[in-house]
Amino acid sequence: MVVLPLLVACKGVGVNIDRPVASDFTDPDVAASWANIGSAFAVFLPLYEGIQDAASADPDAACPQVSVEGGQVTLVGGCTDADGVAWEGSVSVETTPERTTVTWDAFSRTDPGETRGAITGSGWLTEPDGTVRDYEAAYTDAHREMEVDYTGTLSSRPDGVGDSFSGSGHIVRIGGAAGRGSVEASTVEQLRNGSICEHESLSGRSSFVQDGRTLEVVYDGANDCDPESTVRWFVDGEDLGELEGVSCATARGPGGWALLLGLLTAVRRRASGGREP
Repeated sequence: MVVLPLLVACKGVGVNIDRPVASDFTDPDVAASWANIGSAFAVFLPLYEGIQDAASADPDAACPQVSVEGGQVTLVGGCTDADGVAWEGSVSVETTPERTTVTWDAFSRTDPGETRGAITGSGWLTEPDGTVRDYEAAYTDAHREMEVDYTGTLSSRPDGVGDSFSGSGHIVRIGGAAGRGSVEASTVEQLRNGSICEHESLSGRSSFVQDGRTLEVVYDGANDCDPESTVRWFVDGEDLGELEGVSCATARGPGGWALLLGLLTAVRRRASGGREP
């Protein structure tokens, strides 16, 4: 499903933005790297995490510092909390009747054994039109050494099978060995439901175009739920078989659309000083 209590962040390394280097899409490490950072779900994930942090941070704790002003909840780091999580930078979440906006300023949190961020930029999520929400994200992620400019949609499937992500945009990698350069990325109906398959997306596809070449991954968790998080893998239409390690992100337990709605309600209540939104 879309967003679940346990999320393991997406993997990957990147390119120099001033000297973009072409990716070898036939290299499985490169292909998995792009698939893990560039799907519609992967791009959406920082938005969810910002909303989750704003909803769940303890306002009475010393770290992170939580402030509320004018319908906006802000967390400020530069500290380590009682659970050993290191917080840096800041994240603000503002809610209006039309949308929720997340703004990051070099924001990161480092849990024991895992780093998330550091992100600078902004994104927003609209209120639902039926079962569809639009979102946009424009940010840099210093940890994954990438820049993202992306628009998408999140929809809750009426049949209850899961939640679907679609979108497109421009992604640039700015350092590292795998997944170099800039791509035009797009995803069509990436369906997720952690209670059916916790290791991978159920169906849909993502594609990445660079210098006239196209990498495409096809999600198949509905029929082949594999602990190795596999997808089908194509380069310029040629079927290269099965590609492992495309988890981005592993999701377990109940959740999805209803959990996201609950988090947004919690942020609104906090932003309004504890009153019902």
